[in-house]
Amino acid sequence: MVPLAATSTAWAIRKLGGKRWQLLHRLIYFSALCGVIHFYWLVKSDITRPLLYGAILLTLMLFRAAIWIRPKPGTAPARACFEVSIDGGASFSLPAMPSGPPF
Repeated sequence: MVPLAATSTAWAIRKLGGKRWQLLHRLIYFSALCGVIHFYWLVKSDITRPLLYGAILLTLMLFRAAIWIRPKPGTAPARACFEVSIDGGASFSLPAMPSGPPF
């Protein structure tokens, strides 16, 4: 967490460059997962709190994934990756899969 706090200034973002800064700040997802797993391993009898923290982390990651999947404002709608024609006139299309990382 200290590297994230230390690199959250405008100067640090310029010094690291956008891609490296973003990669460093995306490591928080891995760090949070490791924290939940570590807490689960640490608790010997009652695993209620580690499971609660894991559920909270899962909920937050699902919200994050929903934001990633949702189309960005001002962008064109997703095109179909292919179309299939049935009976000459009727056709349907399947949407293209999104590209890029889910976070």
